[in-house]
Amino acid sequence: KIALRPKITRADMTVLFIEELNLTELFKRFMPPAASSGFQTPAQMMSQGNAPLPGDVRGSWAEGWIEEAMKLGVVEADPDGNFYPAQWVTRANYARAVVKILSMVRRDQTLETKYIGENPSRFSDVPSSHFAYSSIALCSELGIMKADFVTGGFNPTGNVGGADALLIIRTVQTSLRVTF
Repeated sequence: KIALRPKITRADMTVLFIEELNLTELFKRFMPPAASSGFQTPAQMMSQGNAPLPGDVRGSWAEGWIEEAMKLGVVEADPDGNFYPAQWVTRANYARAVVKILSMVRRDQTLETKYIGENPSRFSDVPSSHFAYSSIALCSELGIMKADFVTGGFNPTGNVGGADALLIIRTVQTSLRVTF
């Protein structure tokens, strides 16, 4: 059913990542438990379940999946403390989530910042100062998400459809060489 949707929500995206990528198993396979070294980044704290579940997630049909993804550090609340599960996912936000997964599995946090400040921008519609530019550039470079061949634009504010979301997940699985 999800493949037929012209756009998906943040809740849909989270459920797809947990179920289709089997994130919990993927992280167990690629990321052994780390010993505590005192200081922890927000993502590390979230992955240990120390972050509170946003109030707007409680009672959501996807509450359990969102809680799991937040514990894993794949998704996070907005600065205002809400997750907005019913909000449509943009291509920029989807790219950020994908790169967050890749950086955690590959144990390479530099993937999230690799292209910050790149000049000139690779895309006609995304300046290199854009909050998701580095993620967009990496997804494009790896062939996970594509820019428009004619315009050279990425359409960062465009919606992600169900079929595209599933195709991107399959591409990530292939790049990580995992099957479940």
